[in-house]
Amino acid sequence: MKVTVLSLSALSFSFAQSNDGICASAKWVSDAVTVAGNHGNGSELNQVNPNYLYVNYRDGSIFITDWWFDRVVKWEDRASSGQVVAGGKGRGNASDQLGGPVGIRVDADETLTICDGQNRRVQRWKKGASNGETILTNTSCRGIALDNKGALYVVDWVQFRVVKWQASMAEVVAGGNGEGAGLNQLKNPIGLFLDENQALYVVDRS
Repeated sequence: MKVTVLSLSALSFSFAQSNDGICASAKWVSDAVTVAGNHGNGSELNQVNPNYLYVNYRDGSIFITDWWFDRVVKWEDRASSGQVVAGGKGRGNASDQLGGPVGIRVDADETLTICDGQNRRVQRWKKGASNGETILTNTSCRGIALDNKGALYVVDWVQFRVVKWQASMAEVVAGGNGEGAGLNQLKNPIGLFLDENQALYVVDRS
């Protein structure tokens, strides 16, 4: 498996511009560039089994959750192999283990917040730490985000909802009205994105 990226190929001379600083009529190149993996499936550090990933726009590094080998692997920009930064000690629920990690968020200081799927918990790993800290339990987390005030948003795919956690207080901010296709419902939420205006985008697979 591999991770690929598409780059901008051209910008038109237009004054139309979106809030993200990219020209509204910008075009991407048609061919992608492989930035991680491309050496088949496996547990070697030049291989990837990507489930979710987080791109650190500050330095171009990529953090990949590897569900099959219960670890998070960091790939530096233009690196030929990655480095394990969380887990990698076999599947389990000890503080130095992960069990089927999925969604991930990385802070500016490279603190990792990880949806530990099979263990139904959210783990926080400081940079360079050999153990994680459990910050949430009993959650079927798939996707995760943090806002500019430190609140944590968790996609709970079993309960069909997104929950906002702040100072140990929980608030349902999307779904939570049973499984369904109604505008106040979710059916199989697996990911989310929080933009700079704190608008929440939820990937509802079904």
